[in-house]
Amino acid sequence: MKKLIIVLMMLSLVLSVFAGSQKEEAKQAPVEVEKEAPKEKIKLSCGSVDAIGTPGEDTVNYMADLLKEKSNGNILLKSFPANQLGKPPDMIEQCSIGALDIVWADISNYGPIIKDYNIFGMGYTFRDQEHLRKFLESPDYERMKDELRKTKGIITLASGAHRVPRDVFSKKPIRSAEDFVGMKFRVPGLEMYLKTFEGIGTNPVRIAYAEAYMALSQGLADGIENPLPAGYGMKFHQVAKYIIPTGHIRTVTTFVINEKKFNGLSPEYQQIIRDVARAGDEYFVNLMKVEKGKVIEKLKAEGAVILPAIDVTPLQKKLIPVAREMEEKGVWSKGLWERIQTIE
Repeated sequence: MKKLIIVLMMLSLVLSVFAGSQKEEAKQAPVEVEKEAPKEKIKLSCGSVDAIGTPGEDTVNYMADLLKEKSNGNILLKSFPANQLGKPPDMIEQCSIGALDIVWADISNYGPIIKDYNIFGMGYTFRDQEHLRKFLESPDYERMKDELRKTKGIITLASGAHRVPRDVFSKKPIRSAEDFVGMKFRVPGLEMYLKTFEGIGTNPVRIAYAEAYMALSQGLADGIENPLPAGYGMKFHQVAKYIIPTGHIRTVTTFVINEKKFNGLSPEYQQIIRDVARAGDEYFVNLMKVEKGKVIEKLKAEGAVILPAIDVTPLQKKLIPVAREMEEKGVWSKGLWERIQTIE
């Protein structure tokens, strides 16, 4: 009996020692922390028409840097400026089929796909930049973006990069709508440009852009329309020194992305790209303001005369029949132009 008690006591002691050692090992065993898997690198391509060193190309580079920063180096955007991947219709098609991820181009380039985008080529559709901005927040524009998505599989993420409006270089002062009547105007050979300048009373002439300077100097044209930076680059002010801020065409650059590519990204990355696209709008607008200011100072220093902006209301009234004619021809949907004019 005593032997049995001793055996049980020894067994109990062994078990208690073993249990204690197991607890100690459990305390000392390192805890394995589950490491977060590294995030996948996302490579995006972006095509644009903007020449190297211009505000447009600078903006795409700015967005590339911002994407990399906000994603901790995981979203990498490669820029293809200066029509390296083709003209806008080519790049839009590449984006549609997924061969190109992003297109950063003027909004009017989507007119051949969704006809309501043609409205951006109609002169004096928008009174000023604020009028344009309000339209870009309207139900009509939301519908247009959705039609573009359904038709081509591309999503518009930003439409706030306002471009410099197109103004007028003239050989004579223009202080009112009536001063345009009878003038010979060089305009692009596009139907809506021709109709616009016919509608306000000028005689449009088709002259190659590269030959416009000579045409102005020889009196074959009395004026030409152009964005100020482009007109300054062509030295039009040397032969047509009066510059009139007409703002007859106002457009924006849009940031569009392939729908499948975008939807395949995480919600976090989608939001980063949306935020960066909008930041790019603001960056571009600021660059254009600075550039336009510098151009105006150069123009003045070189003898150009910057006249006050004229009242465009009479010009808009003259173009009502032209807008209705375009609408009847199906250039854009019926009622669109008039709905835009009612935006306050």
